Amino acid sequence: MEKLSLNNLHKFYFYVLVTSFLFTSTNLIFLSILLPLLLIFLIPFLFVSRDYHVNKISFYTFIFLFYSFISLISYNYQSLLNFNFYRYDGAFLIVLFPLIFFGFLRNKINFNVKKILTIFLIISLLINLPFVLFQLYEGRYIVGAFKSTNGFGGFIMSILAVAIFLRVNIKFKIVLILSFTVFLFLTLSRGSILGIGLGLLLCQFVFKKKYKYLILFILIIVLLQSLILVYTKPKYDEFKQNILSEVVNESFNTKKRNIYIRLYDNWPKSFGIFLDSPIFGRGVGSVNDYSFDISSDKSITYNSAHSHNVYLHVLAEQGILGLFLFIIIIYYFFIYLESKKSNDIDTENLRKTLVLILLALIFSSFTENRFFSPSNSLPFIYILMLYNMKKVKFLGENV
Repeated sequence: MEKLSLNNLHKFYFYVLVTSFLFTSTNLIFLSILLPLLLIFLIPFLFVSRDYHVNKISFYTFIFLFYSFISLISYNYQSLLNFNFYRYDGAFLIVLFPLIFFGFLRNKINFNVKKILTIFLIISLLINLPFVLFQLYEGRYIVGAFKSTNGFGGFIMSILAVAIFLRVNIKFKIVLILSFTVFLFLTLSRGSILGIGLGLLLCQFVFKKKYKYLILFILIIVLLQSLILVYTKPKYDEFKQNILSEVVNESFNTKKRNIYIRLYDNWPKSFGIFLDSPIFGRGVGSVNDYSFDISSDKSITYNSAHSHNVYLHVLAEQGILGLFLFIIIIYYFFIYLESKKSNDIDTENLRKTLVLILLALIFSSFTENRFFSPSNSLPFIYILMLYNMKKVKFLGENV
């Protein structure tokens, strides 16, 4: 009887995961967060389950989320009861929460991962294509079945990676890759285009274990953005609320204006908030609560405003300690994926897909809110959990 109930729980967990994954193809409805919500009820089961394995990813995710919780209640505990907090400022909690259950059902279920991914790509194409065509016809921004160009662009960035490594009929594969590539460029989401481009370039080094090139490239980006802050932060401090009128010309188009807002407003403000409390940060949800910096009046606000740099955003709200924990999670993503190579072609292609999406998220997060956006990151999280769940013998493991 106990074994039967466990099997039912396993199946329930699996079907909810697949359903949530398929519904990441749009954020007009919130079914993609079905899994994080239902997983709350599985928490008591983890303490008695023999199927739960605490690995480094789930452990450090729990530590980071616990630290975030302490930071949040210290800054503004009332946000915990506000839906808009989870939709905007606290969306990263929804993104990362499923990883606490990452060690559940490890190598437990036989399923056709290629079939699930193929269905996912077909659904994503069929749902978003009519929206894209209508938006083109109306002369609107291309957002597909999403609420923003960055939301749609970040999603397409991830599923393009899936299409690249999926082993299907070559003609069908070409249709998928071309369709999603066109979608991506139509969004004009530079961060997403940059992310997948650099991901494709550097994943070849990762596959060959030449990690020094990846680290070098990341350090170069950090150095360049640091040099930009050295130049823009003094100007921001000088002009504060008048900074945009000083540096933004009326002749600028929307995209150029957005670049200047990042360089002269978003990044300097976030860095200033970080400098005020470098170890622990100002508190989760604080970045968009100040008009200019911590000297301005605080007003609790829930919206899509952010630092346009995930790492700088974490530094501002959770300090060096928060960024350190977040980087550890990313580090163990790589360690896990490197240790899970397989002789099964589809499983190995899935591993390569995850490496490419992870790299794309890392690089696009230098200019956007990619890692903490459900529409951008949940496909990666759910595919990673499916990968961990699939019953397969990995190289070097006795499973």
